[in-house]
Amino acid sequence: MCDFRGLNLYTFFTSGDLLDAPKWDTRRKEGQTKGTQHDAGHFDIALELARYVTGE
Repeated sequence: MCDFRGLNLYTFFTSGDLLDAPKWDTRRKEGQTKGTQHDAGHFDIALELARYVTGE
């Protein structure tokens, strides 16, 4: 689709789990998203990176 529309595609990946811990820990309270991997701030960072890469 990007080729058809003449657009560039930039992908961003984040990870939030610790794989070396002896026991899984949620590290958040029920319903909490601020400061977690589900924090919308990650999307804002991705947008800023895209603007920087494209020079816009």
